[in-house]
Amino acid sequence: MSLKNLSLISIVFFISSMLLGCRISDDKDPECQAKLDSAQNSLAQKEYGLYLSMRNEFLAACNRYGVDSTLTSKSISLDNSISNDMQNSHQYLYFVDRERLNFLSGSSRDYNAYMSKQYDWFASHADYIKATDKRKAIDVMTGYESEVIRYFRQLGTAHATYYLAKSYVKRYSLGDNSAALLQQFSEALDLTPFATQEMYSNAMSLARDNKNQKLEQHFARQEVELNRGWGATPQQSRMYPIDKEKLVRVAESLDEKQSQKLKNSTLELAGLRDKVDIENQQFAARQVEIQAEQARANAEYEKQKDVENQQTIASLTGIASSAVIAQASGGNVMQAVNSSAADAVAAQSNDPELMQTIKSGFTSLTDSQHQECNLSTTSGFKACCKSNGGKLFTTPRPEGEVSYACRQSQRGKFGCMYKGSTRTGQCAMESE
Repeated sequence: MSLKNLSLISIVFFISSMLLGCRISDDKDPECQAKLDSAQNSLAQKEYGLYLSMRNEFLAACNRYGVDSTLTSKSISLDNSISNDMQNSHQYLYFVDRERLNFLSGSSRDYNAYMSKQYDWFASHADYIKATDKRKAIDVMTGYESEVIRYFRQLGTAHATYYLAKSYVKRYSLGDNSAALLQQFSEALDLTPFATQEMYSNAMSLARDNKNQKLEQHFARQEVELNRGWGATPQQSRMYPIDKEKLVRVAESLDEKQSQKLKNSTLELAGLRDKVDIENQQFAARQVEIQAEQARANAEYEKQKDVENQQTIASLTGIASSAVIAQASGGNVMQAVNSSAADAVAAQSNDPELMQTIKSGFTSLTDSQHQECNLSTTSGFKACCKSNGGKLFTTPRPEGEVSYACRQSQRGKFGCMYKGSTRTGQCAMESE
């Protein structure tokens, strides 16, 4: 549901805005007052995305005087009001966007905390819509999986595949019992030593649904091996903090032949084996390819609904664009994805001319545009943006950082954070 259609929320907020007051006379801070006015105006106009884009700066500017300050009190009340409205009306994607913006604008990034928070919001949204549209609810979780894959390198193999497996459990509970999900489940559980009893239980049930006795037995044996290696360590204590001695013991408990990938991944986490980047890249690529196959099946299922087909195409376009940004920002995890994602998009539409345009755009990005883009410096970002007819935006951030954003007709909008001329974190696609 579009945030712009929340007429009831806007009415509630307008009343609360009137109660809060539009002018503040007892605190004299023109900067805060201006930002408070802008925030109120954006919400009165139901521009929730605009409010999110200014939220962090607005709160920082108005929260400098302590909790007893009138300005501080009103700014916090305003933000709490919209959060409560969104929560009560089940607009969980608002919180997905808020977490993403907070994460991208932060000076330090805890990727595991971010993925845990985002899982909660994505899962809440999926639960809310499952009664009316099970297929869309499942697609919500594939959106979360795309977020995990985007930060696959930073999370590391073991942690990234844990979050993917967690999402697969949710998809299965939503009614996805496909062979494609079973394949994803199998590959994820073969790479994370943190898999829970719930993950293995659901994976075995899914294998039975697909009459795959071999995989069911593989899951059962692997769970026993893992539990033997972890010993008395409870499941909730296995991921944090990392205990290298325990990880070595877990690796030693795994069968050399039957669980080789999991053994290697566990030893890598323990620092006793170099990262096998090619393996990780191929895994990440396969996940997106499977997502593309599922989206193609969904489009076929919904072939009488042209609007929904176009939404499916748009989501795949976003996945492929995210892969390009991940490459340009220094990671090659998604290198194998671009052409396969483009082919998947092209294969699912009955508008060949449109699909050929999209595919040509991806090919151009992969073959030439990516090589020209070096986003490690501000000058490289500017050159990349302008060379492809993009529009450049810059926004000052706390601690001397500056957010650079570029909107291009082919890529959409993407951005990076810099301090001085040097990039301080990963680049990412941004919602319009």
